[in-house]
Amino acid sequence: MRPTSVEFVDTILSAGSSELLLEDVTIPPDSGWSGKALQQIARVSDDVMILALKRGASMLFRPSDRTILEPGDELVLAGPPGAIRAVEAVL
Repeated sequence: MRPTSVEFVDTILSAGSSELLLEDVTIPPDSGWSGKALQQIARVSDDVMILALKRGASMLFRPSDRTILEPGDELVLAGPPGAIRAVEAVL
């Protein structure tokens, strides 16, 4: 058993948690972010962690900052609500 790990996941998934969100966002077909590297998203907010990138049927955990975004890519993000919303706003 890993009680701290379980508590962490429970905190993220808790609907009442206002400190940390786990969200997925999709790069729209007309997004200006298509063709740009993930490191540019990190510049929007230092508080957002990119945990995974799903492209088609593949899931890449902890993708490189140099990964180039494509339309339809799905990002799994973790961070404070305001930081997550800031990233969503620019996508």
